[in-house]
Amino acid sequence: MTARPADALTDRPGNREVLWLWGPVLFCMAGIFFVSGLSNPPMPSDVPDLALHQAAYFGLTLLLIRALANAQWKNVTFATLAAAWGLAVAYGLSDEFHQSFVPNRHAELRDLAADAIGAFAAAIVAAAWGIIRRS
Repeated sequence: MTARPADALTDRPGNREVLWLWGPVLFCMAGIFFVSGLSNPPMPSDVPDLALHQAAYFGLTLLLIRALANAQWKNVTFATLAAAWGLAVAYGLSDEFHQSFVPNRHAELRDLAADAIGAFAAAIVAAAWGIIRRS
């Protein structure tokens, strides 16, 4: 067995750090899962459904970016943003599939598109913020 450099050991987050990074992501996903599992979810009547999808996946994507980058701006790269977007859209797809089994609910492609748009907007905002921070 070869010894690893000390840097390799300190770069890996411990259990608390993993929970601190990924706990909010899981909490957000659980909230989305819970609401999508309701037959008649409580929704504000003056806010369009698609806007709610966009907002939820905007927030989820920001949390994913934070977790994937280990909460460090230097780690927010194009690959991080793309991975966060892809994970958010994949979760949106699984959420639409989940809804197809809920009474009075059904999967909709336009909802998935709204999820993807919200996730993309979050990636753009994070990228812009990174550019602003560097200047």
